[in-house]
Parts: sequence; structure tokens; C-alpha cells
Amino acid sequence: MEPIPLSRGSALVSVTLQYVDMTRDGFSIFLQVCPALEELSLERFEIIEEAHDDYFQHSRIKHLTASLDQIWYPSSSSSSSSLSSSSLSSPTSPGIEGSSHVPLLIHFPHLQSWHFPHGQIERTDLSMGPAVVEVIARLCPHLAHVHFGDLVSESVFLLLLSWFKHLQSVTLNYASFVGGGQGNVLSALLVHQDTLREIVLLDKGRPFEVESPPPVIASSSTTTTTVMEGKIIQLLFRSCRQLERVSMPMVELDVAHMEEYPWGCTSLRELHVRFRGVSNAEDVQMTLFALESIASGKKMREIIKQVSALALRGGGNDLETSSVDEKGLSTTEVDKEEEEEEEEKGIAGDLTKGLSTTSPGRLALQLHKMKNLESLWIGSKMLRRRKGRTMDRFVELN
Repeated sequence: MEPIPLSRGSALVSVTLQYVDMTRDGFSIFLQVCPALEELSLERFEIIEEAHDDYFQHSRIKHLTASLDQIWYPSSSSSSSSLSSSSLSSPTSPGIEGSSHVPLLIHFPHLQSWHFPHGQIERTDLSMGPAVVEVIARLCPHLAHVHFGDLVSESVFLLLLSWFKHLQSVTLNYASFVGGGQGNVLSALLVHQDTLREIVLLDKGRPFEVESPPPVIASSSTTTTTVMEGKIIQLLFRSCRQLERVSMPMVELDVAHMEEYPWGCTSLRELHVRFRGVSNAEDVQMTLFALESIASGKKMREIIKQVSALALRGGGNDLETSSVDEKGLSTTEVDKEEEEEEEEKGIAGDLTKGLSTTSPGRLALQLHKMKNLESLWIGSKMLRRRKGRTMDRFVELN
């Protein structure tokens, strides 16, 4: 099937097909006459007759909302028992043995995000083997964001581990994130540590809102499981170096773990999480004050150093008669720089020692290392970073 030009087809960019039965050829024709379509949602959708023609591949659909069963086995008469790892690896077929088992993914070669709606997986065997991930990667090479909806932990674990690779963004419910069972979702996320840029946790499916943040789920618990979860979460921050956005407003981390396992995600731009010992608005204000003190002290020392250097360069005849070392600096300049470095180390040491005695101060020392951080929420107002020549501070958004 040849695509229809945008000027001749439907102008729809988003469509929901609900309680609809179609033949596979009919589905291809529907996609063909909607060349502008970018978002497609399928609910209670079923293929009642398989294709007798080519599988039309849409060039613009980037966002898909549909259950795994609807996509992997579009006909309810299909069953996972007829699927084998050997059939998945065929280089000449879409990936499934027999035309009745061609997943709908073949229609969306430019798919970027896939959202699993409410409902659990019933028809699809998640333990089919590693060949599945190659099929998905071949059919949808640009797929990078998966929203797991309310799938249980065991399903999310298997999907992360053996169905998807090189994910950049993952959204899931907190209950699935820390749930037990066959595998740990936290550890499965580490499979994607080289590419993962975003982790978003939802509170029972609800997105994070500053005006009504979710309660802390484990703030008063000191069980071994909670402590271990905290350490594994810290391991995510340490290992996933590409992380840019983390939204875990219901999670409370320990600053001590942050100190023990320094974060490797130096590109982090947005952080929504709580920290033990920083539990109210006053503690947040103390953290911000400590952050500003660190930044202001550093800026002031830089300014003093620059002024001193300018004074030395324009110091007149006294500097001209002083001896010069191999780098072209006078002994007066060298001595002055050494004195400033020692003084700066002393001031920095005193400041660090003073801040390290409180939880807000210790947290500020860790947050200050995140040079790219722009948006911050640690239990109170949403904060935005404001930078200038003499200013580096977080301010509350109105």
C-alpha cells in the first residue's frame, strides 16, 4: 500500500478506537487514509481477520496507547503457545510464525512511546525468551519511552528485562517499582543504565502535583527491605549516568546513602524526591539557605581572586622589577596565588564542616555538586534555579 499525501488524507492527528473490530486489511486502510496521525489509542480493539495484503507502515505515528495483548496478539483467537523463539528470529518475516501472529507493531516503524492502559496481561507469555527484544527493536527501532500503567511488578520486571532494550524513559506506579515477587524492578532498570534519561513514579496512576503531593510511603519504616530499597535507588543514581529527570515524590532517601554512593548522573536537570531529616517547609528553607551560602561563598572568592589578579597586572613599577618564574608569573603573583588557595581551602573546609552537622546542610553539600540541576522539589514548593554572575540560587515558583 502506498501512503496518501497529507493534502489528500484526513487531518486527524489523534484517534481513539474503542470497542472496534476490524480486519487487518481494514486497519491498514484506516492508517493509510490518516496520514497526519501521530497518536493512536486502542481500547477493546480486536482484529477479526488477518491480512491478505501488505502491512501498511505509518510514517508519523509516534505515540501508542494499547495493551500488550492487543498489540502482540491482535486476534483473541491467537495464543502464545504457537509462538516459539526460533520463529521470532527469522530475518525474512515480521517476527511471528504464521500471518495470524504478526504484532501490530509492524504498522508503527517510527513509534517512540508506548503506554500500557489499565488492565493486566492475559494472553501473552512474558517469558518467551530474549529473541522477543530483537523483534521489537527491529519493528520499532525508535521506541524509547514505555509507560507501564498499573501492571504488577512481575510483569514490569520481565518486560524491562527481556522485552525492551535501550529505553530512555520509564513511567510506572510506585507499587510496581518496589514490589517483590519474581524479580525486582529496581534491578531490571539497571539493564538500561547506559541510555536511561527519565524515571517517573506515579501514586496509584496519578501524576505528581505540587499542590497535592503524595504522602511519604516509607518515611517511618526502618525495615531491612526499606533500607535495601533505598540503597538500590541510590545505585540507580550512581549507575544511570545519563539521567536528566527523576520524579519520585513519594520516595524518601537517606542523605547518608547519598554520601556513601555518590551520584553519577551529573546531567540531572529535574529532581522530585524527599530526604530523611528534611521533612517540613522549615527544613527545606534551611537547605536552600545552606545551598545559597555555598554558592555565594564560592562566587565571592572568585570575585576577590579576579580583582586581585587585575590589581597585580596593573601594579606599576614594583611588579616590573620583581623576578619572573618559568610560567611568566612574578614571585609576588605566585606567593599571592598560593596564599589565596590556602585561604580558599580553609574557608571551604570550615563551611563544609559546619554544614555537615545537620541534615539540611549535608543535603545542600550533595545538591551543590549537581551543576546542571534546574528544577528541584524536596517536599515543599517547586523550586527553579536562577543563575547570574554573582548569584546561584533556587527560588520558589508562585
